[in-house]
Amino acid sequence: MEQKKEKSDKWIGWTIIGFSVLFIGMCIPPAINDTREFFRIMGMVLGGGIGCTLTIMWVLQTYLPEQGESTDNYEEWIKENTDHEELDK
Repeated sequence: MEQKKEKSDKWIGWTIIGFSVLFIGMCIPPAINDTREFFRIMGMVLGGGIGCTLTIMWVLQTYLPEQGESTDNYEEWIKENTDHEELDK
């Protein structure tokens, strides 16, 4: 099971590297042809992405409950009905 996960992780890593190289390769000609327009558009794209991310994070942190004690009935039932000493062996 561990080998399968490691093999999957390697492919995921190489895929990310491959797409990064492809993205950079696609960005070079527009950056050379019209640098000012390229940076303006990239700024809007990155600024919009970062702005949306920060807004979503703020909303979730503000309106979601704290991660203190669980109020999940099923989780409480598991804690009550599981012998932790047996699991620790």
